[in-house]
Amino acid sequence: MTADEQRAIWRERTRRWRAANPERNKEVAKAAMAKYTAPRRAEAQVRREQRAAVRAEKSVAQKAGRVLRAELRLIRAAGAKEREREYARARHATHREEDAAAQSAWREANPEKYRTIKREAKRRYCARYPEKSRAARRRNAKRHPEKNRDYRRRWRLADPARTSMYDRTKTLKKYGLTPEQYDAMNEAQGGLCAICHAPETRTTIDKVSQERVVSCLAVDHDHDTGANRDLLCLRCNNLLGLLESEPEIVATMSAYLAHHALTADT
Repeated sequence: MTADEQRAIWRERTRRWRAANPERNKEVAKAAMAKYTAPRRAEAQVRREQRAAVRAEKSVAQKAGRVLRAELRLIRAAGAKEREREYARARHATHREEDAAAQSAWREANPEKYRTIKREAKRRYCARYPEKSRAARRRNAKRHPEKNRDYRRRWRLADPARTSMYDRTKTLKKYGLTPEQYDAMNEAQGGLCAICHAPETRTTIDKVSQERVVSCLAVDHDHDTGANRDLLCLRCNNLLGLLESEPEIVATMSAYLAHHALTADT
């Protein structure tokens, strides 16, 4: 029997066995395939991990390179700005009068643009250094009281509505209220005092129009806790404050009235 005949016999036996045992044939084929592919899968996994490590190292290197290049750009820009400032200072030292004349001519030719630039620069400075700007305003107000009063007067006359709203907001802020909250309280009380149930009759001189107008109801609050209560007229608010600060005065006032009532009867 030749080798080809033996191989043909084994192939026929294998075919018959596979036909007779299909499930077993699948298990054997699967095991053979796993035995064949397991080392290759392991090698492929190792290669993938190596490539991932290389990519990670490359990404870190690229990121470090970007950071380094950004730092170099900043250093160069800072150096260039410093050189420009040095050049400007040196040039200004030798061309002071010429620069002053050029700036003055530009300001005269562009007054609106100059005021806008100056106002924007002042706004940025005040936003960046609020404490310094407030301290500077206080110093200037003390140093030039007449000029400060004249400026405030012109500002109030230029926009009376804004001035009135500013004064009202500033007054209510002491009680932790907004104009809208005060209006809601006043509407809930019908514009009347919470004690005597009468409208306010006190008048005061308006700071802008210099005319005598009826005042608003006062905000009553607890002096110990600071909590707001209701809106009162000036008379009730002053009387309540006196009674809270000196409660024994009620008995003294009652005795005083009783004494004079007896005196009048006799």
